[in-house]
Amino acid sequence: MNNIELLKGLVSNSGEISKQMDVFDFYRLYNDYDFNGRKLIFTHHECSDALRIKKLLKILKSEYNMSKNDIVIIDGNHNLPLDFLISWDTYLYNPLGDKIGWEYYKKFLFQENDNKLKTKKFLCMNGSFQPHRVVLLNDLYINNCLEDSYCSNNFGGEEFYNWIKKQIKIDWNEVWNDVELEKDFWVGGKKRLDGADDSDEHLSIQTHIKYFKDSYFSVVPETWFNNQIPDELVKEYPNTPLKITEKTWRALLFHPFIILGCPYTLRYLRGLGFKTFPEFFDESYDMIEDVRERYDAVLENIIRLNKKPLEELKEMYDSVYDKILHNQRVFHDWDRDKLVLDLYEKIMEKSK
Repeated sequence: MNNIELLKGLVSNSGEISKQMDVFDFYRLYNDYDFNGRKLIFTHHECSDALRIKKLLKILKSEYNMSKNDIVIIDGNHNLPLDFLISWDTYLYNPLGDKIGWEYYKKFLFQENDNKLKTKKFLCMNGSFQPHRVVLLNDLYINNCLEDSYCSNNFGGEEFYNWIKKQIKIDWNEVWNDVELEKDFWVGGKKRLDGADDSDEHLSIQTHIKYFKDSYFSVVPETWFNNQIPDELVKEYPNTPLKITEKTWRALLFHPFIILGCPYTLRYLRGLGFKTFPEFFDESYDMIEDVRERYDAVLENIIRLNKKPLEELKEMYDSVYDKILHNQRVFHDWDRDKLVLDLYEKIMEKSK
């Protein structure tokens, strides 16, 4: 097996090839394979930040007698310019991170606009708990936006409410110190939307296509949002993280979208050839690094659009439908073999 075939197996996280060592957290060291004198470390579906890089280098030195000159990290952070790190989007290479889910969604690509009046304004999926998702759902409730949406909430109930109303101010006091959670909403419990196929383990976690077809835009509460860099590390690692997951890619396939995530996400997507939707959103939010200011800008966009009647949103949606088709084509036709070849060349360049 040549190194390119080996690399394909590693980026696919193939059990037949992967002989990994868990360094710490989600860092996987493949010590049995050598790429021009360097060992590869993958984060796969995760993403480095300044604190994790600092800890990783410390552990590599103390437990493996390795330095940054011995490794190349293949990482989901697209905004961490280090001489031993290469950014890699596993959800672009392995579409949506789920082969079965991708086969499901492929059936609905490249369809003509049905021109029907949809019944909801937006779709907002909230699977695992994240503080910014709690605040977003709370604000959408306060501003009477949830009735006009398809919105899931996989966390809630009175026990959760009693815990999170205190914990959110402990963890993120500087950002959310003025947030007051609405008890009536949170004690109401969880709300789940149908999966693509609830009888199938893989498809049950994919959003049913009917929710995209019956709404006009997606609100994407990404996994990564609070990307403030500790003051003591800013000089060494000045760039804010940039990580996207299947949540963004899935929305991009079927909707105009606004992302509650890392700054510069839209710039990154446009750089890959995808189109964004200034016809719907004031996209200046994408350039705001301050966490609270970026959140407020995203929320203001949602509230403004939610005040529009369905008929006006339909006109807006119809006018950008060609952009949705464009994004589907770019994602579907991406040369994924070339992604691996480009990654291999970057690894060789890093290890000169």
